Amino acid sequence: GTTFVVSVARVIPSGESTTTDDDNGNKFLRIGPKTLQILHTATIPPKNTDTGEILNLNPTQILEETCTFLRLHLPPSGKYSAVGIATFGPAGVDPAQICYGTILSGSPKKEWRNVDLLTPIAQACGLSNDTSKVGFDTDVNAPALAEFRHRSFEQRLYQKINKPLTSLSYITIGTGVGVGLILNSQPIHGLLHPEGGHVAIQPLEGDAFQGY
Repeated sequence: GTTFVVSVARVIPSGESTTTDDDNGNKFLRIGPKTLQILHTATIPPKNTDTGEILNLNPTQILEETCTFLRLHLPPSGKYSAVGIATFGPAGVDPAQICYGTILSGSPKKEWRNVDLLTPIAQACGLSNDTSKVGFDTDVNAPALAEFRHRSFEQRLYQKINKPLTSLSYITIGTGVGVGLILNSQPIHGLLHPEGGHVAIQPLEGDAFQGY
């Protein structure tokens, strides 16, 4: 089944020096010059602690539980400063297209085809009227961008090399092959987004596996 990992974090002010996990259960994540404190996190649906099985919820149920979690932890202002959505694909990542924020009809996950992720999540975060604070990209482009920003910051901080970092590839191997690309310091988007798993490869000699 499909699972969402949902987290709420705050940016640590520059005056606070805590940058590593501590004995009080606080979790911290550093991305370049920014340090985030993970305040709340959940996997939806959760894994059964006894059997290890994950409940197979449909898209509507997963989105409802995700939005409930986000509303539960809303700050006093009634909205988050920003929200980022990193999703499996293929997804509509071009803000100029009507399919932006949705899972596209070509997704191998049939029940997720044409499902709108952005609208209900933005609403739950109090950002329906300020979509400039909502980021939407693939689950490989988002970590590629985070890794790029972190490495670029470290490069400048420690002056490891003279040539600035401008490109990066991020590859994940799971049920498919995911590829996130950064070129000229920006995530690559074209008609869609990079899809390494859809590229035909030459089988090894003697490999008789016919596929799933």
